[in-house]
Amino acid sequence: MTWNAYEVIFRLRSPLHIGYSKVGNLQRTRPYVTGRSLWGALTMRLTRDAAQGSGPATDSSKYQKFGAQVHKYLAFTYFYPALQSGNNYQVVWPWDNETLFRHRFLGSYQSTALSYPQQSAAEGLLHEVEFISPYTVDTGQPVFLRGYVFE
Repeated sequence: MTWNAYEVIFRLRSPLHIGYSKVGNLQRTRPYVTGRSLWGALTMRLTRDAAQGSGPATDSSKYQKFGAQVHKYLAFTYFYPALQSGNNYQVVWPWDNETLFRHRFLGSYQSTALSYPQQSAAEGLLHEVEFISPYTVDTGQPVFLRGYVFE
């Protein structure tokens, strides 16, 4: 059996959080998208598209069926942030200059639950979520994800 490799480029349209670890109240993100995350996203999309018109996609056996098919016929590499340069997409590796990478590509937002009687933040519920930004922080360039899918 031979595999066909396809280069795939996705443009980020919204902030993307791929869970990594938690440090204090900060939920850190991975600086890339894992193949497992893409497998899950494709499984979800196929299952929901197949259920369209017949109600909500709540049957877990259908998710298992589509997940097994995706796993059998496709394999995914990690997808890394990339910037467009002409007709090319240049990957920016997170480990080349971690400080610069974090500054250019990662952002965060903070939120909390409110305790209305005291008009203050509910204790222990302040948190910050880190994400890959859809635009670079310094120049405002759109961010893409570049990787490979094997069929």
